[in-house]
Amino acid sequence: MMSGLDIRYDLGPGHPLLGRRMPDLDLITKSGLQRAFTLLPRCPTGTAQSR
Repeated sequence: MMSGLDIRYDLGPGHPLLGRRMPDLDLITKSGLQRAFTLLPRCPTGTAQSR
């Protein structure tokens, strides 16, 4: 099976995670611990969001 988890985009010098997939970490927020992926906006499959 192939996946794109090892893809890294060259965005110049900076943090080791710059240009990589965000891991689903536990984050400390004002409302307590939350998983990183729960803070991302929901997007229906097959669509993309533009800003």
